[in-house]
Amino acid sequence: MPPHPERLSSGAAAVNAFAVDRWESLGAVPVEQAVDEVVRFLRSNAGERMILLTAFNVWFDAAFLDHLFRAANRDWREMQNEGLVSYHLLDLPSMAWSMGYRQVYGVGLPAALGIEREVDEPLLHTGLTGAEFNLLMYRRLLQLAGE
Repeated sequence: MPPHPERLSSGAAAVNAFAVDRWESLGAVPVEQAVDEVVRFLRSNAGERMILLTAFNVWFDAAFLDHLFRAANRDWREMQNEGLVSYHLLDLPSMAWSMGYRQVYGVGLPAALGIEREVDEPLLHTGLTGAEFNLLMYRRLLQLAGE
């Protein structure tokens, strides 16, 4: 939950489908708790492997993590120091480009991979739907690469 939702502009709220009551009903937590949950999730899922942050626009997600952790007076790179997260980032369009796909912008890549758009309505988009969509594209690229 943003610490100052009253500062949100109406335009940003419309794009992000933000409303305090909706976010509360979805279980939004304070920034510090969110950071603790991200770290706990990564630690519990890494096992003996190092995590490579991968997403369609991974630099956006890395910047978001950076901002989130800084808001909690922490640094998301602390996970790199633990050997938990790689300092390398992998964006899905670069992965696809290396495989010969050239329609890597907007809906071009999902369409080329035979994957339907994530959502059309902002109210239906959540962090989880975005993550699931990224995972679907990643798995499809691995499949096409013969992995």
